[in-house]
Amino acid sequence: PPRSTLFPYTTLFRSLIWNTEQPPFISSMFNSSGTFTGNLTTLNNDITSRIGYYVAGKNASTLNTPRTDSYTEMDVFNEPFNGQSQSVNYLGALGNSGVANVFKQVATDVAAAGANTRLMTNEYNVLQFSPASISSTGVESGSDPYANWYLNGVQGFKNAGAPIGGIGMEMYVNNSAISAATMQQAMGNLSVAKDPNGNPMPLSLTEFGPNGSPSVSTYDSDLTTALTMAYGNPQATTFGYWGGIGGPNDNGTYSLYNSSYALTATGTTWQAFQSQYNTNQTLTTDANGNISFNGTYGTYQVTVGGQNYTLNLVPGTSTYGMMTPIGGSTWPGGGGPRPWPHLSPWNRSS
Repeated sequence: PPRSTLFPYTTLFRSLIWNTEQPPFISSMFNSSGTFTGNLTTLNNDITSRIGYYVAGKNASTLNTPRTDSYTEMDVFNEPFNGQSQSVNYLGALGNSGVANVFKQVATDVAAAGANTRLMTNEYNVLQFSPASISSTGVESGSDPYANWYLNGVQGFKNAGAPIGGIGMEMYVNNSAISAATMQQAMGNLSVAKDPNGNPMPLSLTEFGPNGSPSVSTYDSDLTTALTMAYGNPQATTFGYWGGIGGPNDNGTYSLYNSSYALTATGTTWQAFQSQYNTNQTLTTDANGNISFNGTYGTYQVTVGGQNYTLNLVPGTSTYGMMTPIGGSTWPGGGGPRPWPHLSPWNRSS
């Protein structure tokens, strides 16, 4: 698929621990309600072994080298609050301090590898259908579009010492139009969470896909809304599309490409959204030396008169100035003719 100009390709490890799917020797430590009945030391040792394999590369079948430098993000604890009625309940067994220790172990191995993997939590029913609270057995009650339950949970891990570096959110849409206002409320609220350095945590829409069988028109409209709202939040860094290429038995209804790698209607919607931010352009200044273009935030290379310059677009600023040479104009000052420096305003819209 075409590289996104909004959210560059990332490698997300999904997921280190998750309540829903476990090997039998882990599941045997919990009873049918998810209550921990095993040996906590054994559980922690098993988690440490898993961290060693998937993060540090210990005892890997290929090379005994770190794997974490291949991951941009790692979902350390997937869906820790929803789904607690599953057969395994890590949060109940470990508590906030135990979860924090898992994050610390991962962070230690990441640092030892010299990698920059962002350590994440991830949850569903955050951006739409958010409850007011979730019980210890996973029962949802009430409604809170600000998803305070998730913010409070992440803060609980952080206050226990977990070096969380980002907050992941899933979005699976049904046949009803998603609410942009609700997305804004939840993402704005989660933006107040701080990383260990005191900076706002990055937000990641980790999984976007269908819930059931929504119509193609509704689904594609929801995709455009989700992309717009994610890109519109200054903390959003990644957008994960679940099932980008259809499998052998997939007609490509909700994938970007079908099994024959032909672009689907949804893929066309994706490309249309991306294309409005295409900044690989050749532009001509007006009489005042101005140009205007739509662009995403970030660093650009601008070539003027055969010379390359760096232009940084940042939130909250729409007009920029750049010192560039203009044609053969010279400044007849001391020391002979020299290129005349010119401050060109650069206007960046939306």
